[in-house]
Amino acid sequence: MNNSNRIAIGLLAFIAIILVGFFAEGLIGGYLNWPGTGSIFAIATLGFFMISSDQQK
Repeated sequence: MNNSNRIAIGLLAFIAIILVGFFAEGLIGGYLNWPGTGSIFAIATLGFFMISSDQQK
């Protein structure tokens, strides 16, 4: 994989992590009154991306 593909995948992962955190905080955190939900989901999403990229190598 060349460098531009890595940058593109990293940028997409960054945007996905931000969106997951934002929507989890808005939907789950607001509905269940659970502050910090967005951070928990964002970290879990980051872990998913790290494990899946490690398995592809």
